[in-house]
Amino acid sequence: MIPKKVIFLFTPGPIGGAEKIVLNGVKALRAENIDVSLWIIKEERVPEVANAFIQILKEQNVQSRVFSSQSIFDPRLLRSLKKSMELERATIIHAHGFKAAFYAHFTAPQSAKLIITHHGKTGHTFKVKLYEFIETQIMKRAKAVIAVSQDMKRMLSTSGISTKKITVVENFLTTEVVTIKNSQVPPVKLLFVGRLSPEKGCSVLIDSLASLDSKTFHLTILGNGVEMNMLQAKVDSLQLKEMVSFVGFKNNVAEYMANSDALVMPSFREGQPLALIEACCMGLPIVASNVGGIPELVIENKNGYLFEAGNASELSIKLNLLPQNLKALKETASEMKVKSFERFSSRTWAQNTIKVYDIALSQL
Repeated sequence: MIPKKVIFLFTPGPIGGAEKIVLNGVKALRAENIDVSLWIIKEERVPEVANAFIQILKEQNVQSRVFSSQSIFDPRLLRSLKKSMELERATIIHAHGFKAAFYAHFTAPQSAKLIITHHGKTGHTFKVKLYEFIETQIMKRAKAVIAVSQDMKRMLSTSGISTKKITVVENFLTTEVVTIKNSQVPPVKLLFVGRLSPEKGCSVLIDSLASLDSKTFHLTILGNGVEMNMLQAKVDSLQLKEMVSFVGFKNNVAEYMANSDALVMPSFREGQPLALIEACCMGLPIVASNVGGIPELVIENKNGYLFEAGNASELSIKLNLLPQNLKALKETASEMKVKSFERFSSRTWAQNTIKVYDIALSQL
């Protein structure tokens, strides 16, 4: 193994998959005796976002260094990062997300190798799509790019990034799992976990409930976001209030999964969602859209069902299969969870990430 000193550079958003991977990734690499420092770019225009992440770091005793960003492009931040990186003398700069990749590209010393983990595209506005386009151009110039699924690797390669640069390192389980209760008492308990934003497809899920028996199904929606009011209004207009519960953002996702019969993931785009990994490791059946890395985990008629993204009618059909098939799905999903634990362990992730570092450092 080639000696290495690593800087994780990250601009946190609302607590989600990328934030959990970065936090727990630092701990996983340190457990493998890798000298890794976590550097945070704090957006001072919305300081509460970074502050929430930094507070979690403190609670879990993960040290970090914070750099302030006062604007979309901050020359002072550029100078500060460049000077600090020269003093740090890291051999690997590992950037997570657009802004970190942007600043790492312009500040990383020539002696360091730039690695970028792409956590997935969420762009549904022109501004975000522009940022993602810039990130793609930066990834073309990086020493290596980490994709979290085979589908993401294919997508990145079609954007002009050399397949030789791209390595798939799957996400990993970042929380303790809880034993599923396996209650057979109606109704079928459905669970949605995620940001309430357009790309997550929760609106499609609510539409699909309109043709289902209200006494047979109940949906719990776990999360917050810009679509909250719209989704609550849709539930009211479709007269589904008895079928749907909004509980907001919760930290104890595993407990909600343990008391559910199936996870429903109607996303329009995904990398490799952590909620999906948690469900696989718990043996919870899944009904999900056939996008991104999802079909790499969900096997039709084995541990769940797949449907076309955006197709509420097909989703209704798949949900209607659950009552009579739920027992068999749970048995198969439970059998598959042992392999899922090994596949999605933090150590597996760390070892695969270190291999990327070693290859990058061995190249001129």
